[in-house]
Amino acid sequence: MVKFGRQIKHDRIDEWKDGYIDYDALKVTLNAMVKSGHSYVFSEDALYAPISVAYEPSALVPEGPHEIDFMAQVDAEIEKVNKFTSRLHGELDTHVAQVQRRHEQWIAAGKPDAQQPALAESVEECSSALQQFEDYINLNYLGFSKILKKHDKRSSCPFRMPYLLKIQNQTFVEGKMAHIIKTISDMNASIHGEAVKAGAQAFDPNQKGGASFVRRTTKCVGARRCSPCSSG
Repeated sequence: MVKFGRQIKHDRIDEWKDGYIDYDALKVTLNAMVKSGHSYVFSEDALYAPISVAYEPSALVPEGPHEIDFMAQVDAEIEKVNKFTSRLHGELDTHVAQVQRRHEQWIAAGKPDAQQPALAESVEECSSALQQFEDYINLNYLGFSKILKKHDKRSSCPFRMPYLLKIQNQTFVEGKMAHIIKTISDMNASIHGEAVKAGAQAFDPNQKGGASFVRRTTKCVGARRCSPCSSG
């Protein structure tokens, strides 16, 4: 099986490499925490044990990262992906808006046949850009899910599910893309018209004009399950 750290490097878009979760770095911290024994320090007894003001923990605790260090690193990675996602989202919005203006001008000009192929190609580029963006979101979400699962297997302080709930509701996976999907669908339907009948360009009668954009991704968030993935 391909390790997940390698999978990220294989599947990522190189121009966006600085915006992906640093899975390998998190794994290094986790391994060091386990090696030092700090991953099993937390317990109910330790949580409610009396604290002495004369106690100096640094004299007894072995070196190495603690749970709080790993959590801080995860938080930093989430924030990094959030910022990068916001940038990509803005760029995608701008790209689609530019093509939408061209589409509106094409309609106003009477839909000249000579301009149709170039416009159709631009709309397809929007579809591809949206797919890349969604793949980026899903790969990062999967990375956090897997490193947190690995953590919980090796720690007495599990926190995978609260983190995933936070990520799903407050971070980079929350952004809704319905307006972009609908815009691309409507442009495709307008350009291809009744020629669109089946397959990836099939009409969806529930959307204006018949939507011809079909999302081809495997989502890893919310209620839908991702396909089985290899271990990291």
